[in-house]
Amino acid sequence: MTVLATAGHVDHGKSTLVNFLTNQETDRLEEEKSRGLTINLGYTYFEYKKRAISIVDVPGHQDYFKNTIAGFSNVNGVLFCIDSIQGWSKQSEEHFRSIVSLGIRDIFVIFTKTDLLVSNLEKEPVVKKFSDVKDLNFKITEFSSKTSNKEVLHKEINDFFKDNESYKEGTIWVDRTFSIEGIGTVVTGTASKYIDLSRLYLGDNKNPLEVKKIQSLGKDVNKIDSTSRIAISLKKNPSQTLQRGDILSNNLIDKSEYILLETENESESFKRKGTIRAYFGTSNQIVKQVKYLSAVDTNIAVIQLDKPMSITEGQSVLLHDLSKNEFLGGEVLLKTSNKFHIKKLLKNKEPLDRNSLFEILTFTPKKYLDENISYIEIEDKFISIEKLNLINKNITDNLKIVNTSGVEDYFYKILFIEAKLITKILEQINEFDVVKNQIILNQKTKVDLSIYKKILNEITSELSIKEVEILKYDKEAVKALFMNNYLYRINKKLVISVDHRDKLIGLLKTLPEAFTVKEFKDATNLSRKYAIPYLEFLDRESLTTKIDDSGKRKKLV
Repeated sequence: MTVLATAGHVDHGKSTLVNFLTNQETDRLEEEKSRGLTINLGYTYFEYKKRAISIVDVPGHQDYFKNTIAGFSNVNGVLFCIDSIQGWSKQSEEHFRSIVSLGIRDIFVIFTKTDLLVSNLEKEPVVKKFSDVKDLNFKITEFSSKTSNKEVLHKEINDFFKDNESYKEGTIWVDRTFSIEGIGTVVTGTASKYIDLSRLYLGDNKNPLEVKKIQSLGKDVNKIDSTSRIAISLKKNPSQTLQRGDILSNNLIDKSEYILLETENESESFKRKGTIRAYFGTSNQIVKQVKYLSAVDTNIAVIQLDKPMSITEGQSVLLHDLSKNEFLGGEVLLKTSNKFHIKKLLKNKEPLDRNSLFEILTFTPKKYLDENISYIEIEDKFISIEKLNLINKNITDNLKIVNTSGVEDYFYKILFIEAKLITKILEQINEFDVVKNQIILNQKTKVDLSIYKKILNEITSELSIKEVEILKYDKEAVKALFMNNYLYRINKKLVISVDHRDKLIGLLKTLPEAFTVKEFKDATNLSRKYAIPYLEFLDRESLTTKIDDSGKRKKLV
């Protein structure tokens, strides 16, 4: 499925176009019918050669601008309507600037009501306006509900949109909720193609939604492979009421008070005091303040929200200065509620380049992950091995201060790491334990080689697929073998020795610089059941790094 939104000034023919394309009316409210304008979002679709093209019909009237922006959430592109007689109008400009600021780059421009023209259609100003936007992909066509050929227009739209989706987080921004007698609560939204429908969370609610069934275009679905309009029927009401503006995802999304927004430019308007509304997905709110970081090679706005909300990195955000009617858009680079972190960022006198910015940021934003650098993923956050080593050194050098402050306070205020992540960070360092909010140094104990030999006899000399009951051996002795790098863990029961690790590195060197799971299986003679855990072990050891969803890896040795 491809999901498109309409755009354009009020009464420029958006709903007429949608009705022409789909044979369906999207204006269903009595007020919409009586006033002849769209107020709420309307949803419909048409099919062309087995491809479903879903359309979100948005209001053109300025009074319903919040609904308009909500309609742009997660769409693949826009059908932009311009009245051939009236030409470019006030909401044409507002919608255009909003769409561009949100990062939508595929716009199909439709001059409507061409049957009423008495002179030549002036396209040049629109061509110039659209051509001035970097990387904007657009096409212009003409339309009349009386004279246009539906099949031709279907084909033009089908051929223009290629299902591009730059935002790679799996999300659904809720745009409607309602109850159906005998069925219960139903929520709808535009789902990113990267979402897994089998397990959905509502924002930071720890309990997954109990889903009865999911439908798309009236058919039951359990997965999607493209951006899709979906309706979710819930088994029972969730612990909190769902409403437009809620976000569904495959991971818990903590509420954040601050977001760092990377923008294409730095607007003086947003530095001054004024009423600024921020739009994210189908949600919006007035923000407390906007400040800019002093940066060298990028523009980063620090936005303090009025109410903490769940939002993901990479999400497009639109800022609207209501007094000056100016717009600014960008992508969420970082989200946090840590005031100490924000204070550290804002107090820098010297302009930050990318390296100095990353020195302050504990976790690397997904957008800036470097394939030449090794990272560890912890709860959907990425931390480099170099940063882990710096944290290790910081703790070692300041152990007394850490324990005087208390581990949780020190990690939060100095290292900008939340309490729930402390244990997982220290597991990666493997030199410290936390006991009653105090750091205790792990003391490496003497290795018992007799136990080591017994374990070696169990796991054989080849790359092992034989599971070993490690718990039957002395716990401290086994711990010493792991801590002194005699043994390595592949998964819960599968362990290998340092010799196996060396053999694995040797096999790795025979593979191409970038290799597939199959190539790894062939080289190691492992089945997929064991090849995947071995590859994940190589990733943890910073010997390989995953480069795409197929499991393809790049060697780091």
